[in-house]
Amino acid sequence: MPSSTIDENIVNEMVKCCKRHPLTRSVVGDSLNGRNETIWLSLIKSLAKGESMLDLNQDVLYGLERSFEMLEDKFKQTFLDFGMFLEDERIPAVVLLDMWVQMYKHDDEGVDTLATIHELSDINLVNAARQRKGQYATFNTHCAHKIVSQHDLLRQLAVNLNSKLPIT
Repeated sequence: MPSSTIDENIVNEMVKCCKRHPLTRSVVGDSLNGRNETIWLSLIKSLAKGESMLDLNQDVLYGLERSFEMLEDKFKQTFLDFGMFLEDERIPAVVLLDMWVQMYKHDDEGVDTLATIHELSDINLVNAARQRKGQYATFNTHCAHKIVSQHDLLRQLAVNLNSKLPIT
């Protein structure tokens, strides 16, 4: 990620700003590679104030949009659906199951939904985890014990991409 001239503490601070998310670190790192240390510091300062990486750095936005464009079509819309949820929300997979059964004809048992979640997780577009026992009502589906979340930068990408779609 860093140019060899960037102080390690600055690099570590940027990694924290990226919340250690692999795709975000890669895209941000590519956009900052070879750039002056003051640019890194300025970006860190802006991020610490709560500004968005996508608003501050068009290279990051472009890199993430490229990653989105490389997705198989069947995953693009499901990724965009995450823009409907709040930042840092822990989404029960059964909520996605209910939504995607209606919208994309996923099976009722959750195999399609869970496969989609795992595909998006494998390419670092969402985070999938097991929920704590008893946290939500359990259902007889493959999704019953899964929680999905999304890095705030990727959620913002989903929101940005959704805003470009025509209203139907």
